[in-house]
Amino acid sequence: MTEADYPADAAQLVGPISRATDLLDERQWDEEQRRSAEGDALADSQRLSLEEQLRRKESVIERRMQTARANGRGALRLFEGQKRRAQERHREALRLLDDKRSTELRMEHIAVCYLEVAR
Repeated sequence: MTEADYPADAAQLVGPISRATDLLDERQWDEEQRRSAEGDALADSQRLSLEEQLRRKESVIERRMQTARANGRGALRLFEGQKRRAQERHREALRLLDDKRSTELRMEHIAVCYLEVAR
Protein backbone atom coordinates (compact mmCIF):
# COMPACT_ATOMS: atom_id res chain seq x y z
CA MET A 1 0.00 0.00 0.00
CA THR A 2 1.14 3.51 -0.72
CA GLU A 3 0.88 6.51 1.58
CA ALA A 4 -2.19 7.67 -0.35
CA ASP A 5 -3.92 4.41 0.57
CA TYR A 6 -3.79 5.17 4.29
CA PRO A 7 -6.30 7.56 5.80
CA ALA A 8 -4.87 10.90 6.91
CA ASP A 9 -5.29 11.73 10.51
CA ALA A 10 -6.79 15.06 11.53
CA ALA A 11 -3.41 16.53 12.52
CA GLN A 12 -2.18 16.08 8.95
CA LEU A 13 -5.11 18.09 7.64
CA VAL A 14 -4.53 21.19 9.78
CA GLY A 15 -1.81 22.60 7.52
CA PRO A 16 -3.62 22.12 4.18
CA ILE A 17 -6.89 23.39 5.64
CA SER A 18 -5.13 26.44 7.06
CA ARG A 19 -3.48 27.17 3.69
CA ALA A 20 -6.80 26.76 1.87
CA THR A 21 -8.50 29.10 4.34
CA ASP A 22 -5.72 31.67 3.93
CA LEU A 23 -6.09 31.50 0.14
CA LEU A 24 -9.85 31.95 0.41
CA ASP A 25 -9.39 34.94 2.72
CA GLU A 26 -6.90 36.48 0.30
CA ARG A 27 -9.26 35.98 -2.64
CA GLN A 28 -12.10 37.48 -0.62
CA TRP A 29 -9.99 40.54 0.25
CA ASP A 30 -8.97 40.99 -3.42
CA GLU A 31 -12.60 40.73 -4.51
CA GLU A 32 -13.70 43.24 -1.85
CA GLN A 33 -11.06 45.70 -3.09
CA ARG A 34 -12.17 45.25 -6.70
CA ARG A 35 -15.84 45.71 -5.83
CA SER A 36 -15.05 48.70 -3.65
CA ALA A 37 -13.16 50.40 -6.49
CA GLU A 38 -16.03 49.68 -8.90
CA GLY A 39 -18.55 50.96 -6.35
CA ASP A 40 -16.55 54.16 -5.83
CA ALA A 41 -16.36 54.78 -9.57
CA LEU A 42 -20.09 54.16 -10.00
CA ALA A 43 -20.99 56.41 -7.04
CA ASP A 44 -18.76 59.19 -8.39
CA SER A 45 -20.45 58.92 -11.78
CA GLN A 46 -23.92 59.01 -10.22
CA ARG A 47 -22.95 61.93 -7.98
CA LEU A 48 -21.73 63.91 -11.03
CA SER A 49 -24.98 63.13 -12.81
CA LEU A 50 -27.02 64.34 -9.82
CA GLU A 51 -24.96 67.55 -9.63
CA GLU A 52 -25.52 68.20 -13.33
CA GLN A 53 -29.27 67.59 -12.97
CA LEU A 54 -29.46 70.09 -10.12
CA ARG A 55 -27.45 72.65 -12.07
CA ARG A 56 -29.82 72.34 -15.06
CA LYS A 57 -32.94 72.59 -12.86
CA GLU A 58 -31.60 75.65 -11.07
CA SER A 59 -30.67 77.23 -14.39
CA VAL A 60 -34.20 76.75 -15.74
CA ILE A 61 -35.73 78.17 -12.57
CA GLU A 62 -33.34 81.17 -12.65
CA ARG A 63 -34.38 81.94 -16.25
CA ARG A 64 -38.02 81.78 -15.22
CA MET A 65 -37.31 84.14 -12.32
CA GLN A 66 -35.54 86.59 -14.64
CA THR A 67 -38.46 86.48 -17.05
CA ALA A 68 -40.92 87.06 -14.20
CA ARG A 69 -38.88 90.04 -12.98
CA ALA A 70 -38.66 91.49 -16.48
CA ASN A 71 -42.42 91.14 -16.98
CA GLY A 72 -43.20 92.51 -13.53
CA ARG A 73 -44.90 89.34 -12.35
CA GLY A 74 -44.99 88.53 -8.67
CA ALA A 75 -44.36 84.79 -8.95
CA LEU A 76 -40.85 84.95 -7.53
CA ARG A 77 -41.79 83.16 -4.31
CA LEU A 78 -43.18 80.29 -6.37
CA PHE A 79 -39.88 79.95 -8.24
CA GLU A 80 -37.85 80.26 -5.04
CA GLY A 81 -39.93 77.41 -3.59
CA GLN A 82 -39.27 75.31 -6.69
CA LYS A 83 -35.56 75.98 -6.37
CA ARG A 84 -35.57 75.08 -2.68
CA ARG A 85 -37.49 71.83 -3.36
CA ALA A 86 -35.07 70.91 -6.15
CA GLN A 87 -32.16 71.38 -3.73
CA GLU A 88 -33.93 69.29 -1.07
CA ARG A 89 -34.58 66.48 -3.57
CA HIS A 90 -30.94 66.69 -4.62
CA ARG A 91 -29.72 66.35 -1.02
CA GLU A 92 -32.07 63.40 -0.49
CA ALA A 93 -30.82 61.70 -3.68
CA LEU A 94 -27.21 62.14 -2.49
CA ARG A 95 -28.12 60.73 0.92
CA LEU A 96 -29.77 57.69 -0.69
CA LEU A 97 -26.74 57.21 -2.92
CA ASP A 98 -24.44 57.19 0.11
CA ASP A 99 -26.78 54.90 2.09
CA LYS A 100 -27.02 52.23 -0.59
CA ARG A 101 -23.26 51.93 -1.08
CA SER A 102 -22.16 48.64 0.36
CA THR A 103 -19.46 46.48 -1.13
CA GLU A 104 -19.01 44.18 1.82
CA LEU A 105 -18.44 40.60 0.85
CA ARG A 106 -18.95 37.98 3.52
CA MET A 107 -17.73 34.45 3.45
CA GLU A 108 -18.81 31.85 5.94
CA HIS A 109 -16.79 28.72 6.46
CA ILE A 110 -19.31 25.96 6.78
CA ALA A 111 -17.36 22.72 7.02
CA VAL A 112 -14.45 20.70 5.84
CA CYS A 113 -15.28 17.20 4.81
CA TYR A 114 -12.81 14.36 5.11
CA LEU A 115 -13.91 11.30 3.21
CA GLU A 116 -12.37 7.88 3.49
CA VAL A 117 -13.28 5.38 0.83
CA ALA A 118 -12.76 1.73 1.75
CA ARG A 119 -12.27 -0.82 -0.99
